[in-house]
Amino acid sequence: MDRLWSRRRGVIARGVAALFLVFFGMAASPSSRAASGLDESAFDAAAKLYEGGHPADAAAAYERLVSQGVVTPAVLFNQGNAWFHAGKVGRAIVSYRKAALLAPRDEEISTNLARARAKVGAGATTVEGLGVRALRLLTPNEWAMIATAGIWIWFGMLAAAQLAPKFRPITLPLRRPVAATAIALAVLAVVAGGIADRTSAVVVAADTTARFGPLEESQSAFTLPDGAEVVVTDRKGEWLAVRDAAGRRGWVMGRNVGVIR
Repeated sequence: MDRLWSRRRGVIARGVAALFLVFFGMAASPSSRAASGLDESAFDAAAKLYEGGHPADAAAAYERLVSQGVVTPAVLFNQGNAWFHAGKVGRAIVSYRKAALLAPRDEEISTNLARARAKVGAGATTVEGLGVRALRLLTPNEWAMIATAGIWIWFGMLAAAQLAPKFRPITLPLRRPVAATAIALAVLAVVAGGIADRTSAVVVAADTTARFGPLEESQSAFTLPDGAEVVVTDRKGEWLAVRDAAGRRGWVMGRNVGVIR
């Protein structure tokens, strides 16, 4: 939990992802492009604040980098560590979850996120089914890249059969399975994209009141602890309609939660 990522690790992680996307003819995401504009002096200054025993100031320094468009796993992971040691568990979970969106298979991010969630307690995390967790093993872009690769393999088999008839008996029985697999992967990419677009949030204020309506005068429905994870189902002005891990529904002020996406 104490270990920070170096700026180099964050840049390399996003750079490899960007090259992978370009290789398949896809544009890099804004967060990948932002990695190249990392202010090294600001990153190092934030790390020094953390190491000097000023985690809240370090978290604020990392937030300034994020506000400047520098959204990398390294920045978000380190910010999560800083918030955690500053006693802001909810804000730490927000940072770790955003880092996990960029690096979904990173063990350090997963480990620190799990530790932060454990501090919140059971029942505060929205439970996802096995299928959703499996889809989250890859990003929507990665699912799309695999599906694209399957389609190109199918076209390659058709081209090989036309250009070299001797390959036709070999490729013929494989065409339908390959086509079916490519279609299935494309469907998974769409579903994964839908899951990724689902708005979720984390409570970042202690004992946040969820109300039956989007008004301060509305009756209190229940209370959410700092770090509770919720799904956002609606918005009205500064109010968000949320559903918690227990399925309870209520309205909370937007300033009391950190929206993941």
